[in-house]
Amino acid sequence: MKVEIFTFCEYAANYAGKLVIIGASDLITNWQNKCVIENRFLVHKLRLEKGDKNKFRAGLSFEDETGAVLKSFSCKHNLQKFGPSGFEPAIGIVFLDYLELPKPCVYYAWLSVDNERLASLPIYVLQSEGHD
Repeated sequence: MKVEIFTFCEYAANYAGKLVIIGASDLITNWQNKCVIENRFLVHKLRLEKGDKNKFRAGLSFEDETGAVLKSFSCKHNLQKFGPSGFEPAIGIVFLDYLELPKPCVYYAWLSVDNERLASLPIYVLQSEGHD
């Protein structure tokens, strides 16, 4: 299985099989006294390779720098074959409506398939100037 896209962004949608991503970034600057992620998306697009099974569970976890899980999500995928060359892509879009973080630091989003970690994405959370 190949990870084609794994990103953190301001908006994402699956439009007629096409993945639309707006505002991809790995940086959050907080303008308030607490560290909060609001109205963001974690997005993945996976491509199966020959020999991969077409039913699987993708897991996303959001962890701090020590590996403590702050939030986790699960996406079931059941792909149908198309054409002679393989499977349709597996697209997962997770909306993070509100996630309060303990402090500014580097956090990590992890993408797993059937409990095997495939990719990580660092997300840098900084405190804006003028705040402690």
